[in-house]
Amino acid sequence: MKLNKSELKWFIILIGFTYYVYSLLSSGKIYLFLNPKMIKYVRFSFIVFLILTIFQIKRLFISEQDSNRKICFLVFLIPLFLGIYINPQGLNDEVTSKKGTIVMQNNISKNGQAFNPQPKNTHKDTPRDNVMTIDGKNFTHITDDICYNNPNKYKGKNVIITGFVFRDDTTSKNEFLIARLMMVCCAADTEVTGLLCDWTQASTLKNSKWFKITGTIDVETKNINGKKSTNPVIRVKNAEPAQQPQNQYIYPE
Repeated sequence: MKLNKSELKWFIILIGFTYYVYSLLSSGKIYLFLNPKMIKYVRFSFIVFLILTIFQIKRLFISEQDSNRKICFLVFLIPLFLGIYINPQGLNDEVTSKKGTIVMQNNISKNGQAFNPQPKNTHKDTPRDNVMTIDGKNFTHITDDICYNNPNKYKGKNVIITGFVFRDDTTSKNEFLIARLMMVCCAADTEVTGLLCDWTQASTLKNSKWFKITGTIDVETKNINGKKSTNPVIRVKNAEPAQQPQNQYIYPE
């Protein structure tokens, strides 16, 4: 039997996509692109590609028809090549500067618009003593509770929080955000979210570098555009370098 070259090309393309999706799932790199809630759809696509690849084997020896399908092959090969050989871009100043920013405040968001999330069940992860530890597992839950539910409940609490340093044109010399990248659905909609920090040595901390911040939560009240805003701020006592986590993203609850 004579091998059908056109069908062989489609077979190779299908194997490529099947392998690519499998590698994303098995390596965990899929979490650099999608919220974990969306992973079930990627698993489904892997099954579809696998089935199509198996059925394509039967077509490898069918009669070859004269047709120009080079353009069709390129349409599929280009994104496959880009997906396999181009690694996801890591965190740097250029990436974070292009992302939207949510500065955690009680009533007013960074752009001056009202931001009032729905109240959440906060019985877990709330401080039972005078010290809180905030990391990637509870970052969204606790920072939401601090900023949007009852900031004064946390006033005077000591906190240890890990994230990367972020600054923009709204932060003063002694201010910075200890931040994380929050992914709602996919990498395209990520935003920089974090708590404002105040420290006399803030200028020694480089943007996008990861630090473990130790400090005390304070609450400031400001009038922004005629609206009262209660803003939590961490009065930093110490900052030490921290290792960047394998998964840089956090996800809204």
